[in-house]
Amino acid sequence: MQRSATNKLRSLPAKQALFVEPMECLSVARLPEGSQWLWQIKLDGYRALAVKSGSAVTLFSRRGKSLNRQFPHIVERLADLPDGTVVDGELVAIDEQRTP
Repeated sequence: MQRSATNKLRSLPAKQALFVEPMECLSVARLPEGSQWLWQIKLDGYRALAVKSGSAVTLFSRRGKSLNRQFPHIVERLADLPDGTVVDGELVAIDEQRTP
């Protein structure tokens, strides 16, 4: 990261990490073109947001419900995240052939 970008980040006010409602996927017939667009392949899993606040990790569904009981092994693996981290991702089961 460039020094000026690092300084800008440090100048931002500190806030507690909280649930942020994720953007929904949009089905389209054709992908947009241009260098300003990024996209990813949609995997069939659970959309989840992990929030590390203090020593606690909460794994949220896209609707804001806790998934900690359903996925305790994921919560445990995220325990070393830095305080204030929010990770948006997809929980996907992979079989022996490494396919979802």
